[in-house]
Amino acid sequence: FDRESTVEFDLKAVDVGKIKKINIGHDGKGGEQQWFLKSIAIEKNDELYTFQANRWLSEEKDDQKTFIDLLPDEQKPSTPVPIKDQANYIITIITSSEKDAGTDSNVLMTLFGDKDQTKQFQLINTKQGAMASFESGTINEFEMELDDVGN
Repeated sequence: FDRESTVEFDLKAVDVGKIKKINIGHDGKGGEQQWFLKSIAIEKNDELYTFQANRWLSEEKDDQKTFIDLLPDEQKPSTPVPIKDQANYIITIITSSEKDAGTDSNVLMTLFGDKDQTKQFQLINTKQGAMASFESGTINEFEMELDDVGN
């Protein structure tokens, strides 16, 4: 499971009917013992089920869980979600020029304000549609429209 990759599996299994929930995770063994799971799509006959995770499965990050239950997108409770005000943010990240200061890891951020907070998001170079390079001595600028979190 490489960064920003899609992996497909063909699986023959007992028909469970309409998929109501999945449980996914990892055993914590191997070199990389953490995983940031973005989403899962399951195609069954002509039906498509999508599951959004957008979280770490890690014994060291978030809630330290390596397995989670996910509901399909259309199965989530249909309570009305209030529309939040949006704000434009310019985020500038300066990576130190010290030796080995950069990272090839996904860089994630959450903004906290006096009235709200954003969901955790990944910093992606939207101008070039590619992953940002957080190499030693670089300056990365991101223009993003996100929920208005206040001051």
